[in-house]
Amino acid sequence: MVHMKINLEHFGFKAEDIKTEILEMDADHIKSRTIYPNGLILSFEQTADEISVDTNWRWKQEPDGSLTPIP
Repeated sequence: MVHMKINLEHFGFKAEDIKTEILEMDADHIKSRTIYPNGLILSFEQTADEISVDTNWRWKQEPDGSLTPIP
């Protein structure tokens, strides 16, 4: 199993300020979008084999391998 960590803690959001939308869902896949108060959008596409993540911000890879979105 592969793990990926996206660093969002430094933004200090409250859970109720983060909006998640399910765009499509069926037996084979799920497409969703998470919108943060600062304009960051994470789009996910999940299947049984993989998860793809796209964002409207750039990524910075940290020394520990985690990813931090940067405007």
